[in-house]
Amino acid sequence: MTGVLIPGLVQAQRLVVKIGSALVVDQDQAAPRAAWLSGVAKDIAALRARGVDVIVVSSGAIALARRTLRLTRKKLRLEEKQAAAAVGARPILVLTGKGAKTQKEGGLPPGTDIYPDLAAIAAELCA
Repeated sequence: MTGVLIPGLVQAQRLVVKIGSALVVDQDQAAPRAAWLSGVAKDIAALRARGVDVIVVSSGAIALARRTLRLTRKKLRLEEKQAAAAVGARPILVLTGKGAKTQKEGGLPPGTDIYPDLAAIAAELCA
């Protein structure tokens, strides 16, 4: 794992990681920050291998969709943000952890993308 571990987190059984859009997307390129996301995926995989339950929350949906929708202005109107969120956000299920059980139980939202692990998601986002 990269970086420095905070002593109190070493014993954590569950971590919630909030990743803002400025970290997910290179604003100048309006594209995912591939190398950084790959590093995050490796760190999360290392935590999962230690048995830590990792929940990732990101606000990157709007930022990722800006290029697709050709929204180049800094400030977006509410309806532009809503459209970008709809385009950039998609339901994703990772089969590691409890993902396979969730898939088997059914009831996933329409259009759910299913991946074998976090590395597969990172690879697609960075392609």
